[in-house]
Amino acid sequence: MASLSSQAFGGNVADYKQKINAMDGVGGCKVYRASEWNGGGSVKIVVINSEFEKPSDEMIENIQTLIDPETNHGEGLGIAPIRTYCISCRSKCG
Repeated sequence: MASLSSQAFGGNVADYKQKINAMDGVGGCKVYRASEWNGGGSVKIVVINSEFEKPSDEMIENIQTLIDPETNHGEGLGIAPIRTYCISCRSKCG
């Protein structure tokens, strides 16, 4: 039987991974829980494109909109629960 942490639901790590990895052009993602990154109410997601390279700015914007639209941060309008923030960052790699 799969544990609850491996079943995708309600904005858990598996939910973020499932929805982001299903997007066109995404090659993979790593989700960092709030306690690992910036405290309660935050999530950090590192993404690579389907060629395993730095994603385009457009892809980052699309992911940001899916998770927590910038114009409505923390309001629960994306897949992130209410009062959860995801702020896109631009990679310096590649």
